[in-house]
Amino acid sequence: MMFLASLRKVRVAFLVKAFIVGGCVALCAASAFAAQPNYVLIDLTSTTGYGDAYAASGGAAAGTVSTSANFLDAARATLWTGNTLIDLHPLTLLGSANTKSSVQGFSGNLQVGWGIGPNTRLQFVPIVWHGKARSAAVLALPFTAYGAQAVATDGVQIVGFARTRNGGSYQALLWNAATGAVSNLGAGGNGAQALCVAHGQQAGFTTRSSGPVATIWAGTASSQIVLHPNSDAVVSEILATNGLQQAGFCGFDSQVIDKATHSSLTKRINKAFVWDATVASARSIHPAGFQQSYATSINGSSIVGYAYNDDEEETTERYHAILWNSSLQPMDLNVFLPSGFTGAMANSIDAEGTIAGTIFTADGVRHAAVWIPTERFAR
Repeated sequence: MMFLASLRKVRVAFLVKAFIVGGCVALCAASAFAAQPNYVLIDLTSTTGYGDAYAASGGAAAGTVSTSANFLDAARATLWTGNTLIDLHPLTLLGSANTKSSVQGFSGNLQVGWGIGPNTRLQFVPIVWHGKARSAAVLALPFTAYGAQAVATDGVQIVGFARTRNGGSYQALLWNAATGAVSNLGAGGNGAQALCVAHGQQAGFTTRSSGPVATIWAGTASSQIVLHPNSDAVVSEILATNGLQQAGFCGFDSQVIDKATHSSLTKRINKAFVWDATVASARSIHPAGFQQSYATSINGSSIVGYAYNDDEEETTERYHAILWNSSLQPMDLNVFLPSGFTGAMANSIDAEGTIAGTIFTADGVRHAAVWIPTERFAR
């Protein structure tokens, strides 16, 4: 994965009503999905510019907003809870100019992510928040690092990664959420990143000569288990875990013909996969009709992610947010898109079924969004 990849409970009735005040609501029921659950889609950044919702917890969402189409130009860590948009951007911590921040993971009143600014020597640092900008603190690192970030939390543990100096490898990291104590899960070979955590299990990937391979840990470097499937998969990564089941993707190389030169090229096809903590359990959940897919988050019974078809114009309308139910049957969440939006990605699902993600206009403008199950919306 690229270095910049890719709230405790709020009363549901209050939360949904409050979201309506600040955003655009789309309620749809497509006949093709009559047997599937329905959702209310809420645009969280309809009046605040560009944004992405990367994490959901207790019916709330967190991520980033920006005044620029390129979110890296002005990204600010953001929390959406109740009827409130909370700006978590820690100017005091990062410095007064050219600063950026983002929430990547979220559980209860704990948010984790990254920040960068003059005070960090323009290097990414892992940050933890407790619901307010002034609560922001930089997490400790076990070595002198060149860039680091926190990626995910289950409220008990925090995971992420850092890169050693002088062009060294990435090291997977684990923090105790209560004390901030950090453990180095190691490079696992040529590098490692811990991308998700739940119930004492950390997951992500380690790197071999061929690329990343799906990996889980149980709190120590020596507990590392590689789950890369014994198939023709070239690469694999775990992006989500609930402690028992893991979700992510596997990449396969295939030969295609370049239309311009009529020559044969190798193309990487990534497909959503799930595991039950063993190599043999690896199985594809790739939705039919798409070329590429990724599973990004998992709760007790559902998985979310996105799928798309490659095209020469690289338009965002090709992205479809996907929900897999407990039987691993996929549902296209784009059927709930409001007018003016043509693409979507689902990034996170909480225990109650709220889905956080990103929706796109035809010209590529990104808005943070949540999908709320209609049975919760009606309460």
